Amino acid sequence: MSLFEKLAVLVIPVVVNLSCMSRYASKCELEPIASGGGTFHACKDDIDDRLIKEFGLVAEVKGFGQRIMGMAETDNYREYRSGKGNNGIEWLYSLYITPKDVISAHADYRYLDNDSEVRDNLDKPTYLVSKKDNLRDEYGFYENSKDVYYRMIADYVHGKEGCDMTPKFINEPLPRKIEVILHEDWHVNHAIQAGQPVDHDVSESVASFVGFYGAAEFAKEKYGEESWIYGQAVRNCYAWADRASMINAVYKSLSGIYSRDIPFEHKMDLKRKVFDDAGIPSYNNASIAYDYSYVKYLNEIFRLYRSKDRDFARTVELLRKVPAAEADAEKFFRDNY
Repeated sequence: MSLFEKLAVLVIPVVVNLSCMSRYASKCELEPIASGGGTFHACKDDIDDRLIKEFGLVAEVKGFGQRIMGMAETDNYREYRSGKGNNGIEWLYSLYITPKDVISAHADYRYLDNDSEVRDNLDKPTYLVSKKDNLRDEYGFYENSKDVYYRMIADYVHGKEGCDMTPKFINEPLPRKIEVILHEDWHVNHAIQAGQPVDHDVSESVASFVGFYGAAEFAKEKYGEESWIYGQAVRNCYAWADRASMINAVYKSLSGIYSRDIPFEHKMDLKRKVFDDAGIPSYNNASIAYDYSYVKYLNEIFRLYRSKDRDFARTVELLRKVPAAEADAEKFFRDNY
């Protein structure tokens, strides 16, 4: 596995709509747990010292987001779902499908509210999402004729009632958990700007920056600059910056190749060389297009951050004002370097 494929674990799987998944009915007895000035909930049988400690961490990170980043409280990560018995985890399944000679971060969004089959030709990028259909059959149908990227996610899907905490989330490295909490809370706080939904690529790029760099700031404040937590959070920032440059470069190269009037087979040869040269031979158009939304504007945001003497609070204060429309956001970044 290449370096950049290892770094792929840093990708934050947040789905298109800025709205954490609506909670499903719980059949267990939820117990309230007070921590950090807020109330959390879990099934009685799941409550132990570790879970209480995790809720305390969430409360601290949220408090940091409110104090340093000006965020309001959200319901993200206030309820624990163990997946045991009646305390099941609701999954969201997604499948990004694109022709082998097309690269685009913008796809037709199709939500499937039942276990149905999709067998269309799909001559343009399409994003299938469902809570009821695991999309495995669609993956099998399209995997040879198209480029496909499949995800099965729970902790990071956001919606009006907040992201649920799961065992997988608890077992993530500490810097990762801090980053994700800040990322998701930013989405809830900044889904709308001046009455308009914020462009998806702009929103994900900004949330990625405030998640990674906010995690480093939190770790420095709480654990100190000599701590392993701070060191890892800083390394994650550098890794993410490198990954952003790589993904943007690959996306640009593939766009250029596919726009050329050359035989399809020649395009495929050049495509394979782009992925090989980038050190990500297992990637395809769909996986790059999916990741692209999270890094498209990170280079612009990094320049803005450097122009503010790497002052995180000053940078965030500006990012809170980023316009909703993509063209306006691009101008905003240029004007504030």
